Amino acid sequence: MERQMTDNHRLPTVNVTKYGTSTSTLHDNALYTKVYMKKESKQYPNESEAEKGHKDTKIKDDLLTKTDDQKSRQSMIKSTCNLFPELTSLERPVHGKYFPCHRFYYCGVAKLGTTFFNSFFNRALQCQARNVGPHLPKSFSGDILTFMNTGDPYERLFSAYINKLYKPDVEFWNIIGEDVVKHVRKDYNKGDGYDVTFKELVEYIVLYHDAGKKLNTHLTPIHQICNPCETRFNYIGRKESLSSDIRNLFDIMKTKGDIKGDIPVTEIENDIRSLQGTTSTVRKVMLAIKRYPSIPPYRFLLRHWSNYQIRGYILNQFEMPLTESEVKNISTTKYYDLLITAIKNSSTNREQLKLQRNEALLEAYRSIPLELMLRLSEFMKIDCLLFGYDVKPSTLFNRDTPTGPIKHIYMKGL
Repeated sequence: MERQMTDNHRLPTVNVTKYGTSTSTLHDNALYTKVYMKKESKQYPNESEAEKGHKDTKIKDDLLTKTDDQKSRQSMIKSTCNLFPELTSLERPVHGKYFPCHRFYYCGVAKLGTTFFNSFFNRALQCQARNVGPHLPKSFSGDILTFMNTGDPYERLFSAYINKLYKPDVEFWNIIGEDVVKHVRKDYNKGDGYDVTFKELVEYIVLYHDAGKKLNTHLTPIHQICNPCETRFNYIGRKESLSSDIRNLFDIMKTKGDIKGDIPVTEIENDIRSLQGTTSTVRKVMLAIKRYPSIPPYRFLLRHWSNYQIRGYILNQFEMPLTESEVKNISTTKYYDLLITAIKNSSTNREQLKLQRNEALLEAYRSIPLELMLRLSEFMKIDCLLFGYDVKPSTLFNRDTPTGPIKHIYMKGL
């Protein structure tokens, strides 16, 4: 349970001491990857020597606080890094955004709120961010606040499927969809990829994982994008506690003196969340209808509408209000208005919308044979251990537990 920060809970100093290893503290380059760590450590063979010229770069203990949740999250990461020492030497390129005005670095993970965070930080911080990569610059010093967000790996994968493959999106059908069907279907034709099932995506991921092949960033494990065993993150967020994590982050920045005055965090968050991305998704479904004239447009609109029910924006009782004949002549504006009306009429019933998200997730994973699920759990294992999620959640793996009567079919239009 998230709670307010107190002075007795402090954030750890940003340094290059990697979990599971013992290296010198380098305050002039606190976020270096392994390659730079080895190079710089020769200059400062011990911590006290490094401290001599860099005392002012360390985050002062009395300026930063740390919640019990952060203690738990950091402890899980440290334990897992010790359990898998190879994680400290992946030497993968780093990336992210650095806000120099506020000495804040954010490493974003696809399908864990990157669109939201990019919009939020740009508006709240009012600072030109710098893209970082493939190595963190030497100018980074030890008092920079570093942040990454995490989430349930199984939910993240399902979210990637719904947003990039099930929901009409020609770009990702071409990037991911075609590659999936090329590898898992016996009969493959160029241009396929618009009707990938969740089971096919899981087969594809397991196939790539077993072969050691690189996946698209939306499917890549979290620790291969932002590796907390190589880069020490002050603050570890979770998708489930996003709102409180944001407030805590800004409390820390304010306490450090990196932001001045009051920033309307909650107001900005609510504004960004309201109907986020709806206009662009409507344009994408209309583009899909044009690009695939041989596919009945009703199927694409049905999938687009169902996507909002699956994600918990439209109640199941509000079915797509168009017949196959009406869809043929529907305008973009008319369909958009219907969609917005349904979203607004559904917004007050949050419990039911949350239940729908859980039901859709369960429906998708229960369609996967248990043998394939066990192979998928090996792909998910390190992320689950690092960030505190079940490697084999019983709701998805225990097939002896009845799911109850099917009340709604979510994956429509495939």
